[in-house]
Amino acid sequence: MRIYEVWAYFNQAKILEPYYAVLSSWKLRSDGFPEDVEGDEEKETQYCNMINEKMNFNHDGVRLTRANVIRDLGMRNHIKLMLNAALGECPLIKCIESNGCEALIFR
Repeated sequence: MRIYEVWAYFNQAKILEPYYAVLSSWKLRSDGFPEDVEGDEEKETQYCNMINEKMNFNHDGVRLTRANVIRDLGMRNHIKLMLNAALGECPLIKCIESNGCEALIFR
């Protein structure tokens, strides 16, 4: 195999990070609370605070609160598909054919 073109990017800007944060937040909201947490106000608040801290949800639009975490399987599946599709559009290595030659492009 011959390599005709190699693209390498270093120190990439995290331009999609806010987008993934919003989608991740929506998915976590629609998951609802885990069974061992659901129904206990204190545990629910601790759970939301832990997720907000670990996922770095600093803005009001993405922060989890007890009021906005509601189990919704339809929304969960929809958001999960959006996350998978978005991540699938950013491959690390993509092989393409151009002018009858194999080209390996690193992105």
